Amino acid sequence: MLGYVFSLFSINPLRQLIIASPLVVLGLFLTFISVFRLRKQHKKARLILGSSILITLAAYSLFILMELLLSSTNTSFGAAQPVIIFFGYLYLLSFGFWLSFITLLFFSEKLRNYWRVFLQIYTGLHLALLALLFYGFYIEPSWVDITTTTISESKLAPGTPPLKIVLISDIHMERWTHREDDVLAKIKSLEPDLVIISGDHINVDFRTPESYIDLHRFFLGLNARYGVYAVAGVVDSLPDTRRAMADTPVQLLDNEVKALSINGQSITLLGVRSDREATTELLDNLSQQAPPDALKLLIYHTPDFAAEAAKAGIDLVLVGHTHGGQIALPFFGAVFTASNYGRKYAAGLFDIGGPNQSKMYVTRGLGMEGFHTPRLRLFARPEISVINLVAK
Repeated sequence: MLGYVFSLFSINPLRQLIIASPLVVLGLFLTFISVFRLRKQHKKARLILGSSILITLAAYSLFILMELLLSSTNTSFGAAQPVIIFFGYLYLLSFGFWLSFITLLFFSEKLRNYWRVFLQIYTGLHLALLALLFYGFYIEPSWVDITTTTISESKLAPGTPPLKIVLISDIHMERWTHREDDVLAKIKSLEPDLVIISGDHINVDFRTPESYIDLHRFFLGLNARYGVYAVAGVVDSLPDTRRAMADTPVQLLDNEVKALSINGQSITLLGVRSDREATTELLDNLSQQAPPDALKLLIYHTPDFAAEAAKAGIDLVLVGHTHGGQIALPFFGAVFTASNYGRKYAAGLFDIGGPNQSKMYVTRGLGMEGFHTPRLRLFARPEISVINLVAK
């Protein structure tokens, strides 16, 4: 994800340094040029330089402490070293730009008298960044959001009680955290008719026996009146996933159809694994196995099957994968998603057309990306999605 930036998050510091060399070279160049110019322009250059260095080092040290405490506080368990090194490059680059700004500042006799004010602003910016990172590391990833969406379905007979579906995705289990306890308690309190898990159960950095034991423990804690159903996502090993689900309430649908009768209504679940075998032909074959009057729900991992699902007459598609961007901006939304549709289906309910006027719900998921990336969320809270299907 994010191409160049994500390639920096390697466990090998030397590889990071080579790939990030443009950042390092630019930061050092700006720093050396600015130091040379400042020493010539102002008699208080040493004080300004010393203060700037102390502010930057203090902020970076606090960031390192924040990153190192993630695992010991049972918050998240991503590799700290690559994140610390990468942010070191960013701090170096920001320091170079700051000194360049100070150098330009002293070309103006009026502005140079306010250098203390500008140092205070620089300090404030670092503190604001640290506060934002603290929120992204320690608060939002554990602040689980319950969203409720009501969808009217013409295939449900008038007077049929609402069907409550709880959709979760992207557990990305590392090790057990406070979030898992909270999620299980909240799902239990919702008393769902169905629980759907749309893949990416494990984190790619934590395919360890201990993580699968914790994943098994999580699956054991799930329950629903008419069953718990899951599919494999893009990072899931099918044999390991089956073992983690063994002797739990979770049923894995691996390119399979599950026919249910709920409140006298025919409901068909189509579970499709997210891999190269997930073709239009496969989806059409599964769809044809459902009774003509059945309400067809497709469980898939990504939104990338939206057009095909609509053509196949699926009534509702339940997916995750995007994490809502995991990092989103106010008034803009997801910065990036790993979907072929880009940001179009970042999160929420969408009309995707087709003969049945199909809909798709994309949940933001529970966990966070692996590949040694920072374990943080910003303005894309982990989500338990409650979908109430009601008769028209």
